[in-house]
Amino acid sequence: MDHFIATYSKRVVNITPYHYMNIMEVSLNIIIFIPFGVYSRIIFKNNSFFDNVLYALFLSFIYESTQYIFAIGTSDITDLINNTLGAIIGLIIFKILNSIFKNSTYTLINLLSMIVILTFIYFLYKYNLI
Repeated sequence: MDHFIATYSKRVVNITPYHYMNIMEVSLNIIIFIPFGVYSRIIFKNNSFFDNVLYALFLSFIYESTQYIFAIGTSDITDLINNTLGAIIGLIIFKILNSIFKNSTYTLINLLSMIVILTFIYFLYKYNLI
């Protein structure tokens, strides 16, 4: 067991952006934070765009710090950048939807969220992942 821990629990921090470029990892890090951007605008209505971006940056930093502290994966500046970019995209999506749908924006976002979650659950069952 000690050999396992010594072999697989190394703390690694990559501070060179996009040093290990993996398009799938980059895409997933962006996609996973888009809902955070959308919902941060709903939850923190009175905060500025910049404040919500800072929240996303802080949350991403917490994730990367946790990876380092517990030696889970690699703490990577690229993840920090991509997660924050995903939140920015989510904030922009909310702004666009809100300008088009005005008072129906929250209903639309909740409906879209439900569709995405049900689709995700469907694929988890279809491919026996749960």
